[in-house]
Amino acid sequence: MQSTLYALKNRSQNKDFKERFLQRALMHVAEYRIKHFFQKWRHNVDRTNLAEIVNTEGDVVLERNKAQRNAKRLRDELIASGYSPEQIDEYLAKKSEQQRANMQKAVVGLFFKNTDFNIIPKALNQWKDWVASRKRVKENARFILNALNHPLTIYFKKWKYDRADSEKVLDKLSKKQLIDKIVADENLIGSSKSRI
Repeated sequence: MQSTLYALKNRSQNKDFKERFLQRALMHVAEYRIKHFFQKWRHNVDRTNLAEIVNTEGDVVLERNKAQRNAKRLRDELIASGYSPEQIDEYLAKKSEQQRANMQKAVVGLFFKNTDFNIIPKALNQWKDWVASRKRVKENARFILNALNHPLTIYFKKWKYDRADSEKVLDKLSKKQLIDKIVADENLIGSSKSRI
């Protein structure tokens, strides 16, 4: 009887412990998320304030204004020399798009180079080479199958292997037999020349 009461007491304490543990875990997660949200919000406010300060005063603004004045003068000079404003705008849009693409490529390259993802570009390059080699093998296999299924394949094989067999006939002859064959061929050629 006493062991049964002890087991019931132990179960109720375990249940209370689990509930308290779950409550503490949820409170901890909620508190962390709230802190994280306010820290992120504060960080974004600081960034916005810094960007506003940089864009409204200091050396950056002076340089930017000077660059804008130079760009306006250059645009007026190009229009005076015969270029249309549409051509200039099109060229500037193309150039800015190219610069944006190069910047994005550089950022991605730095991300892969300076983190644990350093292996990914190499793996992608190897995968690309593997796909290219697989395509080459597939094309070669298709070419071979087409050649084997061609209607004239029988004649090609006959020509190829009969010629190889006739070349191997000379291998079986001895040196004396080869000399006799050469002399007979020379006599045959000589007799045909005398006939001409």
